[in-house]
Amino acid sequence: ISPYRLWIRLSGEQFELRAGLQKINFGSAYMFRPLMWFDQIDPRDPLQLTDGVWGVLGRYYFLNNANIWVWGLIGNDNRKGWEVIPSARTKPEFGFRAQVPVPGGELATTYHYRTADLNQVFPVPNGEDPYAREKRLALDGKFDYVVGFWFEAALIHQEIYIPELKYKRAFSAGVDYTFGLGNGLNLMTEYFTFGTS
Repeated sequence: ISPYRLWIRLSGEQFELRAGLQKINFGSAYMFRPLMWFDQIDPRDPLQLTDGVWGVLGRYYFLNNANIWVWGLIGNDNRKGWEVIPSARTKPEFGFRAQVPVPGGELATTYHYRTADLNQVFPVPNGEDPYAREKRLALDGKFDYVVGFWFEAALIHQEIYIPELKYKRAFSAGVDYTFGLGNGLNLMTEYFTFGTS
């Protein structure tokens, strides 16, 4: 038996603090999500189910709809999101997200730091560091004018002895429109690119 969600929450009118096994996800893309950092949500799943992560998440909501997220995670040695190398179970991860309203939508920036455990994937040569320190930085936005459109962009840097894994970048952009046919006919398209160097 493995728990699915197990968290406690303290909240007020403009803040929320959660601790335990919880779902953390954000971003504006639907199908191919560069900001799929802590979840593995399948876009075809109407329930949007995913495994949770162990940690503490704090959110503060300003009166103008801006919000700030701050989190710290530990004890998560399974692969999350796009991870190829799992996190080191005993090393803490932390990050933040700031989201602000803009005319016709919202913009956000996100940062996350973690330590990956290379020994969980392949044997590390003698003299090489078995841990890869990783920094992630992202920018995303969602807007609604005549059509809805969104983008997500993420850059990931790992301090690792394998040159091909040092930098990763991902970008997604999409657009959708609902036609006035019947109960509404929705047309959506999304473009995604991913690369390493």
